[in-house]
Amino acid sequence: MSKFFRRAKNCSSDSSDFEIDSDYEQVPSQDSRESDSDQPGTSEKTAVSKKDQKKIENWLMEPTDESETVEERHIKEIESLQAELANLRYCIVEQDEKVYESLLKQSSLHLELLEVKQKNEELEKEKRKTEEQHDEIIMLLEASKDKKINYIKEDADEKLMEENEKLKMKMMELKADLMEEKTKNMSLMDSDDPVEVHLTYEVKNLKLELAEKNREVATLKKQLKKVKKSKKLRDPGNLEEELQLTRSELEQAKQELAFANEQISMIFESNEMTRQQDSAGYEKQIRELKDRLIAREEEIWELKNK
Repeated sequence: MSKFFRRAKNCSSDSSDFEIDSDYEQVPSQDSRESDSDQPGTSEKTAVSKKDQKKIENWLMEPTDESETVEERHIKEIESLQAELANLRYCIVEQDEKVYESLLKQSSLHLELLEVKQKNEELEKEKRKTEEQHDEIIMLLEASKDKKINYIKEDADEKLMEENEKLKMKMMELKADLMEEKTKNMSLMDSDDPVEVHLTYEVKNLKLELAEKNREVATLKKQLKKVKKSKKLRDPGNLEEELQLTRSELEQAKQELAFANEQISMIFESNEMTRQQDSAGYEKQIRELKDRLIAREEEIWELKNK
């Protein structure tokens, strides 16, 4: 019983008056317990030692009132203990609910703490990234004070010519690779319809050339933008020559693109005509076979009738 009494100490002082289950009596109020504390046989809510407990048991064995027997006193004590037990059970349930609520609150606080930590880590990363970018900008600014910008003084025509030569060399290498890949794949493919295979590879070839020309046009447009930006810092004569060269390159690229589009359309038309001719030939062969089958069936029917 001492364990239950210790648990009861943690309960609130107002938990003495409440409703209990039907198996137990209603717990008396604090005032009623204080009024009965002078009577013999009443139990206190605090733990007692073994020596005092033995004295109480001996005292309970000796009846003081002639009208009250030992058995009645025991029954009264049992009823009081049952009520106290019900009170303790109620207090235990209350404490368990408080512990459960505390655990839920701790769990939610733990999740919030994890979210805050993650946000803090993200902010630290952003801060480090911003600091690195700031340091890079400062270094570039410090370096630009002592470094002379010489690329403006270079001849724009020579630079464009070098870039165009590089692009042409790259185009030649790509064309050689494409031709090699084309011959390699042509030998591996099924040769039932060589015309269709050839036309398909021609279309792929022209599409690749078209993509390469588009890249060249994009490169030339970028160069033109750079020229426009540096217009104020360069010689007007050189700028005019550079613009003229860029325009001629753009015009040449447009002509090549138009030629490539014409070639693609011609290949598509040729392919369509070939397919139509093949389908017409196939239909003619099918009609001839049907006529032969009909004639053969007529011969068989005549032979059967004979």
